[in-house]
Amino acid sequence: MLLWLCAFTLQLQPHLTQPHIGTLRQQLQFPSGHSATTTHTIVGTCHTPCDSSSQVVSAIKAVKPHLIVLEIDKERLSYLLNAPASNWYGNEFLSAYRTAQELDIPVICGDVKLETLPTRFFDLSKWNFHFSSPTSTPNNRVHFVDPIRTLLYDELKSLPLILSILFPFVLLQFPLISSHPPSPITLSIVSLLLLRTFDVLILSRDYVLAESIKSAANIARELHLGNLFRIKNFTFSLTDSCDAKFPPADSIPMFSSAKPLACNETRTLNLFEPRWLRLIEFAQETPFAVVHSQARSVFSKTARFASIQSISESTRPSGDRRLSVSIRGLNSTLDLSHTSVTHDCGIPIFTPHPPLLETISTSTSTSTSTSTETRILSVVGLVHANSILKRLNS
Repeated sequence: MLLWLCAFTLQLQPHLTQPHIGTLRQQLQFPSGHSATTTHTIVGTCHTPCDSSSQVVSAIKAVKPHLIVLEIDKERLSYLLNAPASNWYGNEFLSAYRTAQELDIPVICGDVKLETLPTRFFDLSKWNFHFSSPTSTPNNRVHFVDPIRTLLYDELKSLPLILSILFPFVLLQFPLISSHPPSPITLSIVSLLLLRTFDVLILSRDYVLAESIKSAANIARELHLGNLFRIKNFTFSLTDSCDAKFPPADSIPMFSSAKPLACNETRTLNLFEPRWLRLIEFAQETPFAVVHSQARSVFSKTARFASIQSISESTRPSGDRRLSVSIRGLNSTLDLSHTSVTHDCGIPIFTPHPPLLETISTSTSTSTSTSTETRILSVVGLVHANSILKRLNS
């Protein structure tokens, strides 16, 4: 009731109606003489049931960003897209992704992979605590998220905070109420574990998310300058298989990879989506290439031919089929600058004849331009928002 009364009072102040949104406007000058303006919009959300989904959709439609960064990895996003409808976790990510598809905006999954967290936890050589704040850039204009007013506006957003406070409190009560008082060593170990958990789950991911957002800004600038290309309306289902006639005649399908493939480099692809499983069936007999995917639907202009070295089959925890495919980069490459690159069920398809590539929808290619402006919108947990803004502003 107290939270509701405070929220009602704050509603009388119109300038406080979006305390969950932070912004940063950066002016960048490069040695080449090229200047760039980047506006970062950070939407602080709660991953449990609340108003975050509608707030994210409203922010995307108002800002009209060039790229969207989500605090989630590809595996978790794939799970949410294929899971039965639920109102418990991650609805704001689903809303952001579907709105991005509707408006044809590229999306970057900017968080660490879930399976890497145990390794990060036990790697005690890396800590993220800093006793001095990052040095801010004076020319930037920054507006921080107001977490207190955000929680007052929506009581449900307080649930994760309450649980995170109660858990260590309850944990520390067990030794205190027992008949034998805890030893200083026990208390030190418990405190260290809690501190390490906070460091890995919060602080280290602040750094990863900030780097992903910086990368998104660079990708948007490169798109604007025409150094990258995107396949417009790059939509597909993660569950539907490709048509039996795939691939089209006289075309070369391409795997999209988060890292460029070098000549003679050997890499293992872990494939489970039907589109990639279908491509592997085709690639065992005819040429295929690997193209560097900078973001969803955004690619480099050069692809490298590759060959399959070995294939091993297994199953995922869900029981779905999974292939581990070892490939090797070949010496020959594919220039995508003046060709037709479309997609078939989510697989980039190279066709060696016109029409030319489509450029970014917000502007035509401007390689001679000396100034660019990009808008990046990021959907992150409320606990990460201001730390990310500080890192971007440093």
